[in-house]
Amino acid sequence: MSINGEHTRRVILQKRTVSQDPDSGQKVESWGVDRSLYANFWDRHSRQGHSDGQIITIQDTRCRVRYVPQLDRRVDNQAEVNNRILDGDVVWEITSIVPEARRKYQLMTLERKDDN
Repeated sequence: MSINGEHTRRVILQKRTVSQDPDSGQKVESWGVDRSLYANFWDRHSRQGHSDGQIITIQDTRCRVRYVPQLDRRVDNQAEVNNRILDGDVVWEITSIVPEARRKYQLMTLERKDDN
């Protein structure tokens, strides 16, 4: 299959599920494949920060995909992420989703944290 146009990078949209461990009663988080998408990526910038005494590098990027009606970044009106993007071995957290072109596309701001 020949791929033409802007959206030539194949990524996996993962969905978060939370279940309860029957033995301990603890919440267990898992990520499963929701669907594959073709995307167009472009880098914005990276910065360094501190987390728990460690220096981390945070990379920001943007991505455009065809519109996915069920794409949601919140679970139960909490600030927890419900979806993420898997690009090869790289996991991108979705920090914002904006529909564009009369819901033909979605523009996502993504973030990745690397521990040094």
